Amino acid sequence: MGACDELFKPKDKTSRYTDFFTVNPDEPDKVYSPVYADYIAVLDTVPQLQDVSAKKSGLSISEKQKIDWYFRDLPENANKTRVAEFVRDVMQKHPEITPLLKLSKYSEAVEIVEIAEAADKKE
Repeated sequence: MGACDELFKPKDKTSRYTDFFTVNPDEPDKVYSPVYADYIAVLDTVPQLQDVSAKKSGLSISEKQKIDWYFRDLPENANKTRVAEFVRDVMQKHPEITPLLKLSKYSEAVEIVEIAEAADKKE
């Protein structure tokens, strides 16, 4: 019953200037205000901006259209060899589009081309 009473007590969550700026030089890391300690406990579990990195996992509509434009001369029924050759040509002419190609439907052909280029460099 005591725990229930404690849970349902009205809580004052207003912060005061002294909650944040009370400092004891002997114990600089000690937090004297329970309200401020609650804020710290919550905010320490929230990922900070510098801890988060974003990875692109898909193409926008305009990026898909750009890739489709580069591959407009490739026939729909082209085999994997023809697609890989076409991808290699596009990657050589437009190296800036390679990251987009890795996210497109031609990603398998990009991997094939990169493996072939790595093998050529070793020889």
